[in-house]
Amino acid sequence: MIRILLILLLLTSNSFAVKWEKNGKVLHPQCFTTEWLSSDNYQQFYERFTGITKNYYNSKEYLDFVMNIGKYWGKEIDTYEPIKASWDEYIQLAVSMKNCNKKKTKKFEVLKDKVVISNEKINGTWREEYWYRVLKKIPLKKCEELGPNIDGKCVESYLLKIGDWGGGSMGHTFEWSIFGIFELSNGKEYIFPLKKFKSEEEGMNY
Repeated sequence: MIRILLILLLLTSNSFAVKWEKNGKVLHPQCFTTEWLSSDNYQQFYERFTGITKNYYNSKEYLDFVMNIGKYWGKEIDTYEPIKASWDEYIQLAVSMKNCNKKKTKKFEVLKDKVVISNEKINGTWREEYWYRVLKKIPLKKCEELGPNIDGKCVESYLLKIGDWGGGSMGHTFEWSIFGIFELSNGKEYIFPLKKFKSEEEGMNY
């Protein structure tokens, strides 16, 4: 109980404890890519960059890829740009800062406890489609340890909780992940997913 109260106090008292700001701008929720419910986006990256395309779904290697993708950037994953999926659409896991806040297709708002996209009104209430909340700041040294092969330096990193509307009776699904903004040697900046957790408690204790 004491631990829960401390976490709640942290979320309500720290200046970084809701929104992620860069250069005076709040980052759009869609700047942070999560694993889809189908896992299709991570599977496409895994197949493309490992060359393994069959019978890997429950393997330790694939689970490590999903949970600790940071160590694959700049090594197995040798590009940070979107890739063309098998269904002929482009998908991305890393997001360039140049394009981050150009995601104007869906507006977002900063609430007291989250940064949220709401796009459908149900019974007089806007449904929260996709949102994030900053849980804690990650030291830059730790950020770079999580992305050891990225050709650049980590300039900001946070643990986020992200909610995604699953539809129907499923409601929201949640992901707890560390993201880092890296300034590459060529001067470009990208937001990378680095490490996932199975629960908020696991992430907070990391």
